[in-house]
Amino acid sequence: MRDKKFSFIIKFLIILTYISTMFLLIVSLQLKNNSSNTKDFVHVEKITQHIKLEYSDNRIEYVNTPKQVFTKEPFSIYVDLKYFGSLHKKSVALFTGSTDFTVSLGSDVFYEYKVPDDSLIYNGGSYDYTLIDLPSHSKSSLLKIHFTPKLKHSNRYVLNNIYIGNRINFNIFLIKNELFYILVTFILLILSIISFIILFGSFFRNEQLTENIEQMKKIKYIALLSFILSIYSFSGYKTFIYWLSDYKILIHFFEYISMMFLSYPFLKLIENKLNPKFDIAVKLSIIAVFLNYFIQLALTIFKYADFEEMAPITYVILAITSIIVVIAIIFSRPEKYAERNSLFILSLPIFFAISSSFIILFIGTERYFSLVILSCVLLLICFQVYFLTNIYFKIQEKSTTIKIYEKIASIDSLTSLKNRYSFENDMNFLRKNPTKITIISVDLNNLKEINDNLGHSYGDLAIKTIGTFLKENIAYSDVYRVGGDEFIIITKQDFSYKDVDMLKKQNIEIDTAEGKIKLDYAIGYDVFDPSSMMDIDDVLKSSDKKMYENKKLYKLNK
Repeated sequence: MRDKKFSFIIKFLIILTYISTMFLLIVSLQLKNNSSNTKDFVHVEKITQHIKLEYSDNRIEYVNTPKQVFTKEPFSIYVDLKYFGSLHKKSVALFTGSTDFTVSLGSDVFYEYKVPDDSLIYNGGSYDYTLIDLPSHSKSSLLKIHFTPKLKHSNRYVLNNIYIGNRINFNIFLIKNELFYILVTFILLILSIISFIILFGSFFRNEQLTENIEQMKKIKYIALLSFILSIYSFSGYKTFIYWLSDYKILIHFFEYISMMFLSYPFLKLIENKLNPKFDIAVKLSIIAVFLNYFIQLALTIFKYADFEEMAPITYVILAITSIIVVIAIIFSRPEKYAERNSLFILSLPIFFAISSSFIILFIGTERYFSLVILSCVLLLICFQVYFLTNIYFKIQEKSTTIKIYEKIASIDSLTSLKNRYSFENDMNFLRKNPTKITIISVDLNNLKEINDNLGHSYGDLAIKTIGTFLKENIAYSDVYRVGGDEFIIITKQDFSYKDVDMLKKQNIEIDTAEGKIKLDYAIGYDVFDPSSMMDIDDVLKSSDKKMYENKKLYKLNK
């Protein structure tokens, strides 16, 4: 029963993945159709060039975005919106974080954001996608955004692209730009969850789905890496940042904590698998990952610093662990360490993921980040599909083997009827799922005489003959051989003394060297009705009792 429930859950998740994939593809096509054919749709425009940057010391630069700005002091940017047509019913979208800011047209400030005083983290979170309606009454087209950085220990701020368009079109714009990335990341997340369910299911059922424990460890840690990378990817998508703006602190935690643990699954994969010279370095790297997490979490919660400021420490740890992995793989000869080549292939996604983090740190742009993350996600999807396919075939093979063994275990080898093991299983099922049945007990009367006079081979023939007779003459029934010459029949058909008389009137014989020998048997029955006071075990005892009473009559009349 548990196997069926477990199998149902896996099938449900796989079907859910297919349905979600189809839904996202349909939405994608619909969005494409809407963006090209809907009259109300106005393409959202990206402002990346000729942006005036003014520092607090009155220094001025003309920059293109994205741009890294190194200052702890307030600064302002200016954009002339006259090149973007009428500002009526238009909005601007800002991708900001770790800063207070005000937005104005000319000298009129029409929007202000301040990090709440009761925020869990002092800088309010790293990124927020803010959609701001432009005032329709303003005579000026000069947009000014004044930033006040909030980070205590960092002077690095990334100035992201600014977008302008109709408010109703931003949702479509965001989804359209990121839908494919969201789709593949969602598939990766579902695959990782399926892997975990299979692994946990096999653990709680005390089973191994594969003969090779090392293969199971690979599946576990690749699933963990897939899950971590999915969370890291989702936390960086503007669509989710915009939709979940009320939970920006949670997204902030997910982003940086998932980044801290990017290398952990692979460190566990190579632990004690390659050249022993690197075992200590690998173990120290694992400890460093957890120390980094606990220290940064404490400093962030107590508002001394923030994950964003401490990100360079995480990047250094990721770099060191990556170098250790590379060196360990290079200096482990494949002829001596059989898993070296497979571990090298499995390491590719983690290198892609770490590379994406360094892109943000050193280049400060999303231009290559999405492509690197996408490559990593696609690689992991391939690995997950490979491992899950492997698991599927192992499950099918094991399921087939179990069915064969269960069939062998539930069939009596002499009579080919069901045996006591099968009877106990069916009784347990009836105890849990009561239904009206008749239980019939049968015992061969003259087996001892046949064995003593003719030998056990004729005794076996007598048992087979009586078993076949019962199977052929009690319709719609299950016949069990539960002992040497004892049989129990369970039937849903009505059964009465009239049926007993009809059975007893029929001659059952076996051919022997001394001629035909008639077989006789004792029989008793009782009816189980779930609405009655008797439970099924009492009915079984009653049936046996009546059979033994019938056997006594046979002995008295002999």
